[in-house]
Amino acid sequence: MESRSHPNAPPPMTGQPVQRGAAWMAALAVLLVWVLAAAISTWLYQRAQDDLQQQLQHEMDLAERRLDSAFERYGALLLATRAWLHANPGAGWRDAREFVGPLELPERYPAASGLAFARRVAPAAVDDWLAEARTRGLPVDVQYRRLRPDADPERDRFIIDWIEPSGQSV
Repeated sequence: MESRSHPNAPPPMTGQPVQRGAAWMAALAVLLVWVLAAAISTWLYQRAQDDLQQQLQHEMDLAERRLDSAFERYGALLLATRAWLHANPGAGWRDAREFVGPLELPERYPAASGLAFARRVAPAAVDDWLAEARTRGLPVDVQYRRLRPDADPERDRFIIDWIEPSGQSV
């Protein structure tokens, strides 16, 4: 008698090795998918970090160029002021106002609120300087402060003579 199996019947069991092999294949497939997902996510994260680093470097380069340009402008302003002071050694605040006015400080030098001149005065000449400043009608109220605690009190004083564009003298 010939044995026939039913068409919907499961295949005959051949034992545990087939089931064990299928479980290993499934575990291996899951592991490969997990490794692939980890590799892709690591690659995407690194790419995002690289893009961010490039963007930050670009912003830093722009900021560096802006700072370099600003320092060049401020350096040129200081050099021009130095040349003007050498050409006009007795310049007062009215002269300074004429010099500073056309410089357009707020527009061209936004970090500079003005220019000031600190006159070097010998300790013995301070009273004369104060008297002369008062005869010009300037509100002079001088208070001495040492710039450093160990400064020699007999050394020259540096008195702010004028600040522009305020038009005021100290």
